[in-house]
Amino acid sequence: MIAERKNVEKYLADFEKKAAEAFMNYQDSGITSYERSYRKNQDLAECLKIALQTDTDRTSERERRANNISKIADALEEKEYTKKDVKKIFDIVLPPFN
Repeated sequence: MIAERKNVEKYLADFEKKAAEAFMNYQDSGITSYERSYRKNQDLAECLKIALQTDTDRTSERERRANNISKIADALEEKEYTKKDVKKIFDIVLPPFN
């Protein structure tokens, strides 16, 4: 199971809220940094949605973890993220492996 589902859903809502705010700011001002923030937060929210969806599949913990890593990596591919951004999303989605 992914890290506490409630926590992941909370982060998902936070990223979606940040994306919506950035989109509105971009529409109002046309400043491209808001557009980048919108895209980044939308992508991070999408990664969390993928993780939540994957978690509902009936697979072993090891397979689920591998699926999450693979799907998140694919979703983040060719995006302008720092290592800190990527680490943050993995820390949210993947619990420590026992």
